[in-house]
Amino acid sequence: MLDPYWIPSTHAHDLDGFDGIWVVPGSPYEDAENVIATVTTARELQIPFLGTCGGFQHAILELARNLAGIEQAHHAEYGVTDTDVIVALECSLVGHDGPIHYTPGPSR
Repeated sequence: MLDPYWIPSTHAHDLDGFDGIWVVPGSPYEDAENVIATVTTARELQIPFLGTCGGFQHAILELARNLAGIEQAHHAEYGVTDTDVIVALECSLVGHDGPIHYTPGPSR
């Protein structure tokens, strides 16, 4: 059973009690640094993580900063810089939706 709990990007919370973290679409987030810190928490505490759309893009930022050593890794959604590792999208996905299909099975 899934029991989702919404946490806005502007709130820092203790996440180690969660069974999984899903950073959902909706970027640019109000507090991108909290989103990146959430991804760090998931990685360091080995909490299952799913990042879709903007969530995946911010996971890339976290990995660039903390594993690839690109300390100032940046997303062009927040303004273009010399350290962008994510460029602005060519088209908007606002208003688009689709179903999520989950098929239980053995983990690999």
